[in-house]
Amino acid sequence: WIHNGFVQVDEEKMSKSLGNFFTVREILAAYQPEEVRYFILASHYRSPLNYSDDNLDKARGALQRLYTALRDTDPDAQAEPIAAYVERFEAAMNDDFNTPEALAVLFELARAVNRSRDGDGAGLDELVATLRRLAGYRQAMRLLVARLIYNDGLVTIFAFGGIYAAGTFGMSMSEIIGFGIALNLSAGAGALLFGLIDDRVGGKTVIAVSLAGLIGATLLAAMAPTRTWLWVGGIAIGLLVGPNQSASRSLMARFVPSPRSAEFFGLYAFSGKLTSFAGPFLLGRLTTLAGSQRVGVASVLLFFLVGGALLWRIDEDAGTRQAEREQALLTTRRAEEELA
Repeated sequence: WIHNGFVQVDEEKMSKSLGNFFTVREILAAYQPEEVRYFILASHYRSPLNYSDDNLDKARGALQRLYTALRDTDPDAQAEPIAAYVERFEAAMNDDFNTPEALAVLFELARAVNRSRDGDGAGLDELVATLRRLAGYRQAMRLLVARLIYNDGLVTIFAFGGIYAAGTFGMSMSEIIGFGIALNLSAGAGALLFGLIDDRVGGKTVIAVSLAGLIGATLLAAMAPTRTWLWVGGIAIGLLVGPNQSASRSLMARFVPSPRSAEFFGLYAFSGKLTSFAGPFLLGRLTTLAGSQRVGVASVLLFFLVGGALLWRIDEDAGTRQAEREQALLTTRRAEEELA
């Protein structure tokens, strides 16, 4: 194991000279190997590891709670989606092997498994409870509402970009596939580039810049006189879509404490689909009324403009500070519950 922080006993460094050391063989005489592994994983590998029977007993109890959640659980049962838990677990491990945070995600998943046994109506009750909790996070709520709007613009571009290219510019299927691949590659490059900027200027700024760029790129695509200009507009859209989506997720993560992330990101994913019909509907209606796909594509600008206006009301610093306060409070409560 890579743990390289000091191993301590009663807040003192464990060492032969002090005579306060224990061998692994001695520890395994009283505890199972898996309990010892959990005990080590519960501390970050660069943090001090405070050895005590009390901490090992806590590790044993925590591990037992995980197994209790698994006991009598049908592995084929359709419980709530776990994608958000998987994403957060992997993010924790990718964050310098943050094993304490990764274990916290497992316990949230265990609680979700237990809730799934509560019977019909539990899912609806949980959704109502999540909405009530979200109301206390004003900046997160504002972000969800803003994203609800500007994400409709993105959905519409992805849904009708190929139709526009074929109908207005006469592109063949193979050309449209190549166009789509180019957009996806540029989206990945944009997300990577703006990810470095996000850490410096904040998620709100990156989203605002991406929306401003998307307005210009969409306008260019709608007015493009030739395929070349359509490609220019399309690549520009791709470069800005990636940063928009990644910055939206990172900003949401800053606005919610880790113990609430799974339920809030579940709502985040749901909100992205709630009104996804609006953009395609408006594009279709305007295309029919104007007799031009260009007019329909231009309707996407409305979603970016309204979403950007709503984004402007978000106070990123206030949202981050609230999440940090709530994180500390929830961590303290969790520690008290474990002690109890």
